[in-house]
Amino acid sequence: MVTAMRNRLIKAAVISLLAGAQACSLGSSAENDTVEPIALQALDLYVSRSSFRQASFEQFKISSRRLFAECGRMAGGRQYSQYQKVTKLSEEDAESIAQAASKVKRFADSHELKLDEEGESNSMFDPGQLRIKITAGEGTTEIQTTLDTVATPAKSSTELINRLASEIRGVALRDSQSGTLCGNKNFFDLKSKAS
Repeated sequence: MVTAMRNRLIKAAVISLLAGAQACSLGSSAENDTVEPIALQALDLYVSRSSFRQASFEQFKISSRRLFAECGRMAGGRQYSQYQKVTKLSEEDAESIAQAASKVKRFADSHELKLDEEGESNSMFDPGQLRIKITAGEGTTEIQTTLDTVATPAKSSTELINRLASEIRGVALRDSQSGTLCGNKNFFDLKSKAS
């Protein structure tokens, strides 16, 4: 009788563990889970791409809850800035960016990312460049790929990068008087998070 009771308890424990594990796997995804934000020290985002008329760039730097946004055109291997602005991030924006950066950093640090090699932004057929550098207490993570790879994400890794870039662009757009960055609401196919 004791053996039968013990077997029933073990069976019930195993069933509840399996049910809990199944619920966890069904209800979670890398994109939607809230993670503990990293202690973000600095974040750099750079994007560039050429069109029929010109090559353009945008870059963003975050440090000490301040966002530096810059955009402009490129010619002859040089960048010509047309807009620069420094914004103090609200607590909500800083938290949202840190959350998105945490997801990218943790994913990149725990997976071997197989991303397309960045382009050179020198012709309209070039896929462009996207570079992210996230510095936190755990170290620095750098990602380099094409703008096109992230603008139209096909994998979890590029979706996370897209969300981070869109989050940062959304804050910068909201703070610009024109509602654009150098006349662009989107940077090619890279959209901005609506505020």
